[in-house]
Amino acid sequence: SRHLAVIGDGATAAAFLAATDARQGDQLTIIGPWVGRLGAGRVYADHGSGDAWRFGYLLDRPNAAMGRGFAGWLAGQWPELRQEIVAYQPRHLARWHAALSAGDFDAFAAPRALYGRFLSEQSRTRLADLAETGVAIRLVPGIASDIAREGEMFRITLSTGEAIRADRVDVATGGP
Repeated sequence: SRHLAVIGDGATAAAFLAATDARQGDQLTIIGPWVGRLGAGRVYADHGSGDAWRFGYLLDRPNAAMGRGFAGWLAGQWPELRQEIVAYQPRHLARWHAALSAGDFDAFAAPRALYGRFLSEQSRTRLADLAETGVAIRLVPGIASDIAREGEMFRITLSTGEAIRADRVDVATGGP
Protein backbone atom coordinates (compact mmCIF):
# COMPACT_ATOMS: atom_id res chain seq x y z
CA SER A 1 0.00 0.00 0.00
CA ARG A 2 1.08 3.58 -0.63
CA HIS A 3 0.46 6.89 1.02
CA LEU A 4 -0.29 9.59 -1.55
CA ALA A 5 -0.58 13.25 -0.60
CA VAL A 6 -1.88 16.33 -2.37
CA ILE A 7 -0.92 19.76 -1.05
CA GLY A 8 -3.59 22.22 -2.13
CA ASP A 9 -7.36 22.41 -2.29
CA GLY A 10 -8.19 24.25 -5.51
CA ALA A 11 -8.72 23.36 -9.16
CA THR A 12 -5.27 21.83 -9.61
CA ALA A 13 -5.76 19.65 -6.54
CA ALA A 14 -9.11 18.55 -7.99
CA ALA A 15 -7.35 17.64 -11.24
CA PHE A 16 -4.77 15.56 -9.35
CA LEU A 17 -7.60 13.89 -7.46
CA ALA A 18 -9.45 13.09 -10.69
CA ALA A 19 -6.31 11.52 -12.16
CA THR A 20 -5.01 9.68 -9.09
CA ASP A 21 -4.06 6.05 -9.44
CA ALA A 22 -4.89 5.32 -5.78
CA ARG A 23 -6.20 1.82 -5.26
CA GLN A 24 -7.48 -0.46 -2.52
CA GLY A 25 -5.24 -0.31 0.54
CA ASP A 26 -3.71 3.07 -0.33
CA GLN A 27 -4.07 6.17 1.79
CA LEU A 28 -4.79 9.56 0.20
CA THR A 29 -4.22 12.70 2.24
CA ILE A 30 -5.26 16.12 0.94
CA ILE A 31 -3.92 19.17 2.76
CA GLY A 32 -5.21 22.71 2.33
CA PRO A 33 -6.68 25.64 4.23
CA TRP A 34 -10.06 25.20 2.48
CA VAL A 35 -10.01 21.43 2.04
CA GLY A 36 -13.68 21.34 3.08
CA ARG A 37 -14.53 22.94 -0.26
CA LEU A 38 -11.98 20.91 -2.22
CA GLY A 39 -11.86 22.01 -5.84
CA ALA A 40 -13.00 25.58 -5.30
CA GLY A 41 -9.91 26.68 -3.40
CA ARG A 42 -9.51 30.44 -3.14
CA VAL A 43 -9.97 31.30 -6.82
CA TYR A 44 -13.37 29.69 -7.35
CA ALA A 45 -14.78 30.12 -3.85
CA ASP A 46 -18.21 31.59 -3.27
CA HIS A 47 -18.67 34.84 -1.41
CA GLY A 48 -20.99 35.24 1.53
CA SER A 49 -24.70 35.77 1.00
CA GLY A 50 -24.33 39.27 2.45
CA ASP A 51 -21.78 40.35 -0.15
CA ALA A 52 -23.17 42.56 -2.93
CA TRP A 53 -20.54 41.27 -5.37
CA ARG A 54 -21.60 37.64 -4.93
CA PHE A 55 -21.54 36.00 -8.38
CA GLY A 56 -19.97 39.18 -9.78
CA TYR A 57 -16.63 37.55 -10.64
CA LEU A 58 -16.92 35.68 -13.93
CA LEU A 59 -14.92 32.95 -15.61
CA ASP A 60 -12.43 34.30 -18.13
CA ARG A 61 -13.09 31.66 -20.77
CA PRO A 62 -16.11 29.89 -22.27
CA ASN A 63 -17.79 27.28 -20.11
CA ALA A 64 -17.00 24.59 -22.69
CA ALA A 65 -13.28 25.22 -22.04
CA MET A 66 -13.69 24.68 -18.30
CA GLY A 67 -13.64 20.92 -18.42
CA ARG A 68 -15.90 18.13 -19.40
CA GLY A 69 -19.37 18.38 -17.99
CA PHE A 70 -19.48 21.93 -16.63
CA ALA A 71 -21.96 23.36 -19.15
CA GLY A 72 -24.18 20.29 -18.70
CA TRP A 73 -23.99 20.68 -14.93
CA LEU A 74 -25.09 24.31 -15.29
CA ALA A 75 -28.03 23.25 -17.47
CA GLY A 76 -29.08 20.56 -15.00
CA GLN A 77 -28.90 22.91 -12.01
CA TRP A 78 -30.21 25.97 -13.83
CA PRO A 79 -33.60 26.51 -12.12
CA GLU A 80 -31.91 26.76 -8.70
CA LEU A 81 -28.79 28.56 -9.94
CA ARG A 82 -30.86 31.13 -11.80
CA GLN A 83 -32.69 32.06 -8.61
CA GLU A 84 -29.40 32.52 -6.78
CA ILE A 85 -27.81 34.63 -9.52
CA VAL A 86 -30.83 36.86 -10.14
CA ALA A 87 -30.82 37.87 -6.47
CA TYR A 88 -27.29 39.29 -6.79
CA GLN A 89 -26.59 39.97 -10.48
CA PRO A 90 -29.91 40.45 -12.33
CA ARG A 91 -28.30 42.49 -15.14
CA HIS A 92 -25.87 39.69 -15.82
CA LEU A 93 -28.74 37.32 -16.59
CA ALA A 94 -30.41 39.96 -18.76
CA ARG A 95 -27.20 40.29 -20.78
CA TRP A 96 -27.14 36.55 -21.49
CA HIS A 97 -30.90 36.12 -21.93
CA ALA A 98 -30.74 35.02 -25.59
CA ALA A 99 -28.11 32.33 -25.01
CA LEU A 100 -29.76 31.06 -21.83
CA SER A 101 -33.22 30.98 -23.42
CA ALA A 102 -31.75 28.86 -26.21
CA GLY A 103 -30.14 26.54 -23.64
CA ASP A 104 -26.64 27.54 -24.79
CA PHE A 105 -24.79 27.18 -21.51
CA ASP A 106 -21.47 26.97 -23.37
CA ALA A 107 -21.87 30.64 -24.39
CA PHE A 108 -22.95 31.94 -20.97
CA ALA A 109 -20.25 33.67 -18.89
CA ALA A 110 -20.73 31.80 -15.63
CA PRO A 111 -19.75 33.20 -12.24
CA ARG A 112 -16.49 31.76 -10.93
CA ALA A 113 -18.21 30.54 -7.77
CA LEU A 114 -20.42 28.21 -9.81
CA TYR A 115 -17.38 26.58 -11.34
CA GLY A 116 -16.01 26.18 -7.82
CA ARG A 117 -19.24 24.52 -6.76
CA PHE A 118 -19.01 22.18 -9.76
CA LEU A 119 -15.39 21.26 -8.94
CA SER A 120 -16.31 20.66 -5.29
CA GLU A 121 -19.16 18.34 -6.27
CA GLN A 122 -16.91 16.46 -8.68
CA SER A 123 -14.24 16.14 -5.98
CA ARG A 124 -16.71 14.87 -3.37
CA THR A 125 -17.95 12.26 -5.83
CA ARG A 126 -14.39 11.16 -6.64
CA LEU A 127 -13.48 10.93 -2.94
CA ALA A 128 -16.56 8.80 -2.27
CA ASP A 129 -15.69 6.52 -5.19
CA LEU A 130 -12.13 6.11 -3.94
CA ALA A 131 -13.31 5.38 -0.40
CA GLU A 132 -15.73 2.78 -1.74
CA THR A 133 -12.85 1.00 -3.49
CA GLY A 134 -10.87 0.81 -0.24
CA VAL A 135 -8.73 3.95 -0.35
CA ALA A 136 -8.38 5.57 3.08
CA ILE A 137 -9.14 9.29 2.69
CA ARG A 138 -7.88 11.99 5.05
CA LEU A 139 -8.70 15.66 4.53
CA VAL A 140 -6.39 17.89 6.56
CA PRO A 141 -7.41 21.53 7.01
CA GLY A 142 -4.11 23.33 7.27
CA ILE A 143 -1.08 24.74 5.53
CA ALA A 144 1.99 22.77 4.50
CA SER A 145 4.99 24.85 5.51
CA ASP A 146 7.78 22.48 4.47
CA ILE A 147 8.40 19.36 2.43
CA ALA A 148 11.58 17.32 2.52
CA ARG A 149 12.88 13.90 1.52
CA GLU A 150 13.19 11.45 4.36
CA GLY A 151 14.75 8.30 2.95
CA GLU A 152 12.35 6.92 0.35
CA MET A 153 9.48 8.99 1.74
CA PHE A 154 8.52 12.65 1.86
CA ARG A 155 7.93 14.49 5.12
CA ILE A 156 5.34 17.25 4.90
CA THR A 157 5.40 19.61 7.86
CA LEU A 158 2.26 21.59 8.59
CA SER A 159 2.24 25.07 10.08
CA THR A 160 1.03 23.44 13.32
CA GLY A 161 4.20 21.35 13.47
CA GLU A 162 2.43 18.10 12.59
CA ALA A 163 4.44 15.94 10.19
CA ILE A 164 2.82 13.74 7.56
CA ARG A 165 4.87 11.15 5.68
CA ALA A 166 3.93 10.10 2.17
CA ASP A 167 5.35 8.00 -0.65
CA ARG A 168 4.32 10.53 -3.28
CA VAL A 169 3.33 14.19 -3.09
CA ASP A 170 1.51 16.28 -5.68
CA VAL A 171 1.97 20.00 -5.06
CA ALA A 172 -1.11 21.92 -6.22
CA THR A 173 -0.86 25.23 -4.40
CA GLY A 174 -1.85 27.48 -7.32
CA GLY A 175 -1.03 31.16 -6.91
CA PRO A 176 0.97 32.92 -4.23
